[in-house]
Amino acid sequence: RWLSRLYWYQGLSEKAEFYANEAIAIFESIPASSELAMAYSLRSQLDMLNDRTSLAVMWGEKALALERSFDSPALRAHALNNIGTALLLRGDQEGEHQLKESLAISLQHGLHEDAARVYTNYSDYCVRFKKLDLAETLIAQGINYDVAHDLDSWTFYLVGIQAQLRLEQGRLIDAETIASGVQKLHNQTLLMKLPALTVLARARSRMGTQ
Repeated sequence: RWLSRLYWYQGLSEKAEFYANEAIAIFESIPASSELAMAYSLRSQLDMLNDRTSLAVMWGEKALALERSFDSPALRAHALNNIGTALLLRGDQEGEHQLKESLAISLQHGLHEDAARVYTNYSDYCVRFKKLDLAETLIAQGINYDVAHDLDSWTFYLVGIQAQLRLEQGRLIDAETIASGVQKLHNQTLLMKLPALTVLARARSRMGTQ
């Protein structure tokens, strides 16, 4: 399962999916465990990231069903995040309840990366669906949280979403400045720089610059 995550961070989605499926196959061959549930939740996460909403919800619900037997806040926060994000990106407002619960669990139990995922996914949804005031609040909270907990990769991915917000607000120079700053970083993967890179291209296209 962790190999899957590492390959995903490198942008190698086929390998990420291969190892996610391997994790499920291995854990399904032995008695049920919280590890199997987390493998299901990882599968849900990958489907959510690839806009396979029905599959993301199905795997997430399988993870939650197992979580009832093992009582794992980390697992519950992770699965709720996947389900909530998948629903929201399909336009289903019910997803907000799952994301808010995921964030509350993450903050209560000190699950730093899970909290960062909520701030990132919720902010991304708000920008895409033009809920710009809420996006402004969530992005500011998320960046402060990420910086306070040294979550560098999440920080700059979220800064890229902040650049997208500036673009939606018509603040092209601000969008370009923020996105350019992220692109100049040397210790981030291409995946973490992707939102900012997209903004940089769009902002410069609108301004007629290179």
